[in-house]
Amino acid sequence: MRLSISLLLGFMVVSAQAGTITLDFDDLSSTESSFQTQGYNFSASNGFFANVPIAPSPSIGIGLAGGPFEMVQVGGGVFSIYSLDMLDDSVGDGLNVTGYLQGGGQVSATFTLPAPSSVLVLTTFSFGSEWQGLTSISMSTINTSGSPPVLDNIVVTAVPIPAAVWLFGSALAGLGWLRRKQPV
Repeated sequence: MRLSISLLLGFMVVSAQAGTITLDFDDLSSTESSFQTQGYNFSASNGFFANVPIAPSPSIGIGLAGGPFEMVQVGGGVFSIYSLDMLDDSVGDGLNVTGYLQGGGQVSATFTLPAPSSVLVLTTFSFGSEWQGLTSISMSTINTSGSPPVLDNIVVTAVPIPAAVWLFGSALAGLGWLRRKQPV
């Protein structure tokens, strides 16, 4: 019975950690050099984040002024990034993104905005499969000739503890339970 409960709880934890979330920044209320939202820490070494209303929706994005900027999961967990939305009013402005991989190594990408139209819209940039197993992300703005870029809707997934770890732990718990049941 206890083994069954342990297995059930283990699988519930794995499924809870594997959920994809969208970081929307609606809880950022002012200009900050660092803040925490939805299980992720954001910090700027030589800059700041500002809440920027995104029209026509009532959404809030983060304006990146200065930089570089760092994003890590609270508690130092591993995560994957899938996409982000960026808005700016200047041609050629963009973002350099570097991801630091668990176990060493890094991946990088540069995203530049197309020529703005008369109506500013969020442009979605996607990340490939190599952006999995990250310990942190560093971002820096490029060619900021007008206002700095605004980010919103960063889609991430916390990487769950592998199922093998849960199975191994459950097996150890089961062996301990069986050992306790044997007459001495």
